[in-house]
Amino acid sequence: MTSPDTKRRFVLPSGWQDIEGALAWVEATAREMGGSERQQFRTKLCSEELLTNLLRHGKSAPTVALTLQEGASRLTLTIEYGGAFFDPTQAPEGQPHEELNDAQPGGWGLTLIRRFAEDFTYQHSRSRNLVQLSFLP
Repeated sequence: MTSPDTKRRFVLPSGWQDIEGALAWVEATAREMGGSERQQFRTKLCSEELLTNLLRHGKSAPTVALTLQEGASRLTLTIEYGGAFFDPTQAPEGQPHEELNDAQPGGWGLTLIRRFAEDFTYQHSRSRNLVQLSFLP
C-alpha cells in the first residue's frame, strides 16, 4: 500500500452517459495505491454496479464524485451524488429462481456488492447521497 490515508478523487460531470472512464480510473488508482488483485477486482466491480444503477434507475445523470482512499490495508470507495434519496443498503436481496428459464437479467448488483465489500454504508446529507464501501486485501 502507498502512504497512510492516501486519497484520490474523480468526478463524472452532470449528464454523463459512459462509465468506462470512471472504471478505468478506479482500477488504475486501486493498483497505484498498492491494492491487492482481490481489492482491485472488487472495487472495480462494485463501482460498475453502483454507477450502472445510477444511470439506469436515476431520473438523470447527476454529477458523481468517486473518492478512493487507502488506509490500514483497506481501500475505501465513496460515491457521492445528488438526486432522490435511495438507500441501497436497505434494498431487498436478489432471489434465485428454481428454474433457470424463469430467471430475468438484472437485480443482482446490490447482492454482489453485499458479498464483495467488507462494509457497505449509506448516508443522505444536504441533498447528497453518500455510498461507502470498503475492501480488505
